[in-house]
Amino acid sequence: MTKPKFKIGDKVYKPKGYKFNSVVVSVFETTNRKTRIVAENQDGILHIMSEQQLKKTNPKSGEL
Repeated sequence: MTKPKFKIGDKVYKPKGYKFNSVVVSVFETTNRKTRIVAENQDGILHIMSEQQLKKTNPKSGEL
């Protein structure tokens, strides 16, 4: 597996389409060797996304 862009505990958001502010809870590789991120929002909803779908939240301000 190549070095993932995100790690468990990173605060992230989905900038395109529907909004999804969340925390990374898992990083794994598919059988096709693609990196996938499981992110959980404040309501406990989990989404599996590619690294390209997410961006890190600004760590200094906590804003997107």
